[in-house]
Amino acid sequence: MVTEAILTLIFGVLKHIINFIPETLFELPEYSLYFFKMVAAGLSFFPADLFRVCVANILFWILIQYGWSFVEWVYKKIPGVD
Repeated sequence: MVTEAILTLIFGVLKHIINFIPETLFELPEYSLYFFKMVAAGLSFFPADLFRVCVANILFWILIQYGWSFVEWVYKKIPGVD
């Protein structure tokens, strides 16, 4: 009950703070709409969980590649290390 009262107070304050932020009406750029259409096309052929695993796997290997490239760049900057 005490936790609920504290959380209600915190969320109430946050709600009032968020209400001070003005609304902005914006449109998404054309390339982002094209990206969403491509994702929708992929989801029409594969189930969502398989699509999510494939995208996560591709992103993981890209990040590993970039990380290793950064590590190589750093140790090649050290004098005397080849």
